[in-house]
Amino acid sequence: MPVDINVNSRGALRGFTLIELLVVVAIIGILAGLLTPALGHAREKARRASCMNNIRQFMLSCRMYADDHGEEMPSGAPEKPGQTECTCVVSPQTRNFLLKYAGDDARILRCPSLGKPYNDTGYYNSTCGYIIGYHYLGGHNGSVNWTGGSATGVWTSACSLASPSDTPLVADLNGWSSSDGVTVPHAPSGGVQDGDPDVPYFNKSRTGNSAIDLGAQGGNVGYLDGSVRWKKLSEMGIYPIVPLGDFSGMW
Repeated sequence: MPVDINVNSRGALRGFTLIELLVVVAIIGILAGLLTPALGHAREKARRASCMNNIRQFMLSCRMYADDHGEEMPSGAPEKPGQTECTCVVSPQTRNFLLKYAGDDARILRCPSLGKPYNDTGYYNSTCGYIIGYHYLGGHNGSVNWTGGSATGVWTSACSLASPSDTPLVADLNGWSSSDGVTVPHAPSGGVQDGDPDVPYFNKSRTGNSAIDLGAQGGNVGYLDGSVRWKKLSEMGIYPIVPLGDFSGMW
């Protein structure tokens, strides 16, 4: 039996008015604005957890190497005489050793918050070696008395398993230079880096800024005893990351 719909009767069908549509859109926009920061923080929390796991695997590779090489840590020295020594650089030989003990998983050499040139196979620079996405603090000839930049601290390199167990071995790559730029793995919503992805390490569009200036909140630090903990920026020191120059880092 056909149904007669009286469009003029009370309760008749009608469309949304423009005002009603604008109100709905505004409500959706407000809700999205409220949810977006929360989602960003959740993603960053997950990246920090993944980063902590990478550092554990990195240190496990170092320890396995040491077990096979007279308790000595993989070398942090450059590949050839005259090349630049830096905490974010390893020689091809050291990189190969680390990946061998990690089952060829290159992800252990970078924080997941960082993109190119740190992802995939890493970036090889002929003047220094493989630029990785962490500070590797082992194998730098014992006590490191480097100076330069805004660094105020002196750090000690873990060269063997006999080093003090609380010696930092691997740390997140909070690093900067007054002339070249900055890398921040853990700002409130993730890593801070940009510029040409083929240019290694530093973000040259932010020259002169430090990790502090760009919102770094801290980083994961792994110690020789195998522990990894999150350190707030206020708990970190500022250290030189090359023997001479204006490159500084935090851990």
